[in-house]
Amino acid sequence: MSVQSRSFLLRTVSLLGVAVGMVCAAAQGTPADSTLSASIVVGQQPSAVASASLPVQTFDARSLQRRGTTSVADALRNVAGVSVRDYGGAGGLKTVSARGFGASHTAVSFNDLPLGDARTGQTDLGRLPLSAFSELSFSVAGSEEVLLPVRSLAASLLLLRTSTDTQTLRRMSFHVGSFGTLSGALNLAQHFGRTSLHADADFRHARNDYPFRVENGTLSHDERRQHSQSNDLAAHLSAQHRFQAGQTLCATAYYQTSHRYLPGPVLLFTANGHEHLSQQTAFGQVVFRNDRPSHRWHSFVAAKFTFDAQRYRDVNAGYAGGEQRQDYWQREWYATGGIGFRQGAFQAALSADYAFQTMNGGLPPQYDIRRHTLLGALSFRYAPRRLQLLLRLVASGYVNHCPEERAANFFRLSPSLSVSYRVYASARTRLYVRALYREALRPPTFTENYYFHYGSPRLRPETARQGGGGLTFETSWGREGQFLLTADGYAGSVRDKIAAIPATLYVWRCRNIERVRTAGLDLTAEACVPLAPRHRLLPVLSYTLQRLWESGGMQLAYMPEHMLAAVLTWENPWLNIGVRLLSASQRWTTDAHIAGTRLAPYADCGAFAYRTFLLRRTEITLRFDAENLGGQNYELVGRYPMPGRAFRLTLGLKI
Repeated sequence: MSVQSRSFLLRTVSLLGVAVGMVCAAAQGTPADSTLSASIVVGQQPSAVASASLPVQTFDARSLQRRGTTSVADALRNVAGVSVRDYGGAGGLKTVSARGFGASHTAVSFNDLPLGDARTGQTDLGRLPLSAFSELSFSVAGSEEVLLPVRSLAASLLLLRTSTDTQTLRRMSFHVGSFGTLSGALNLAQHFGRTSLHADADFRHARNDYPFRVENGTLSHDERRQHSQSNDLAAHLSAQHRFQAGQTLCATAYYQTSHRYLPGPVLLFTANGHEHLSQQTAFGQVVFRNDRPSHRWHSFVAAKFTFDAQRYRDVNAGYAGGEQRQDYWQREWYATGGIGFRQGAFQAALSADYAFQTMNGGLPPQYDIRRHTLLGALSFRYAPRRLQLLLRLVASGYVNHCPEERAANFFRLSPSLSVSYRVYASARTRLYVRALYREALRPPTFTENYYFHYGSPRLRPETARQGGGGLTFETSWGREGQFLLTADGYAGSVRDKIAAIPATLYVWRCRNIERVRTAGLDLTAEACVPLAPRHRLLPVLSYTLQRLWESGGMQLAYMPEHMLAAVLTWENPWLNIGVRLLSASQRWTTDAHIAGTRLAPYADCGAFAYRTFLLRRTEITLRFDAENLGGQNYELVGRYPMPGRAFRLTLGLKI
């Protein structure tokens, strides 16, 4: 083990020990006031995590609160095998990938239909307000559902669902924090017989003028982030009507606008603060489901339209007219549907997707870019008493159009197979083992194909292959005591991986890397430990070991070999408190690991406290969060420093 690795592990273990000691010392004679996390279920039924043939974790609002979560990206940092890339501060770009396959291999589903971005191929989680969702579910190896849109069958899947409350609801929250952070959210629900309406709105403002340290050889000096202000506003309205048992029609409208100043990477002796980015996104979708429990046949059909506009401005006297503009407009027409059959332990489903995507504007090429996407999936599931077997075949076809040099058309078949077996089951203990093999395809994005001095129309699509196995052990004791352990190992490869390589000092071009190999281990442990009546400890731990390398054997850029996330919460009748730790080993900003490209290990320790109480008919929640208590200066992306010590106060009202 290298000196850096030993130092990282020592620092991580030390901080974790301090965190555990703090809470255990505070827990002398204390209680609990809420239900267990969605991933640990009290009673005799196995949890969703334990019985899944694929590794999956689900969080509801209560479990997110217990883990000290303040954003969607923050929630996913607690999932083993998941890597979040953060460009620093509120409003900065945040993307998620699983097991090293890249953010473009992660599908993000909003109310059962996947989001799409043909320009970048990835979803910015920083633009999705956590307050809008009642449930988050992440599967690091795709979904085990038989009937769903084909686009959701990516290498990994993030499911986001808005409120499903069946009662009238009025909820609002206000947040104020360090570095000029201010936000608020409003959630409303109203029911009229079989019809329900849900609406929410969220605004966020942040100056992001946090301090950081600049290292310059043997010297260092303190700076403050400038030109980093962001403003975001999002609104969502959905209506659902139940015709009869199992038949529902759901319509959703969503709009978001954001304006942010782009500080860019930190450069020595340069204050690079003259870039602006505005973005508007709107989509409308309709989903009809026919899933009556007493019928063998079930089906769904859905349609969606998405519009996205990005306006970039670089104000600089060096340009003609004093500024440079780049505007992009995306439109997508999307339709999907499927039909399924079930008989006893057997299920089968056939689904198909069609998408038409266009983009125009910006720097050369200034012509319209279009893409037709045809997807189909045939799935079989066999689940007798102890066994779950899932077999799936996905067909992908892409047809590209461009007036000049266009990207190639292609067609590919991608199989997958997963199996789970219940080895042992008693009234309180269950043990499962599982294995999987899957392939996933992702096409080059419009940026990778066409962007000026960056893209290449000759790129081939990526093909990700992964095989692995794991186990889940779950046990309970007494009325509340529970323990859940999952362990998964995997190995695979990505053929024709798309990467940006410097062609000259200032120009980067995309090309295919013949093969990138992957291997790793994911561990998750969570428990409920009763201390006394209404007192309990809720520890959660996730650890990831991952290796990603090319032919030279060097770890790929920005991929740490070790990641650890831990949360310890003490619930009691007075004030629930918790501590959390996020850490990762060293990373490199290039695949070559040359001098000056190393990013040091980090360990970010935080704490939180919250209390919910009733005042007449109003439920009031007060919450305090402290992040990066050690004030460590670190980066997740090179030259994009993360904020130091920060605080956040939240007031929530539910009527």
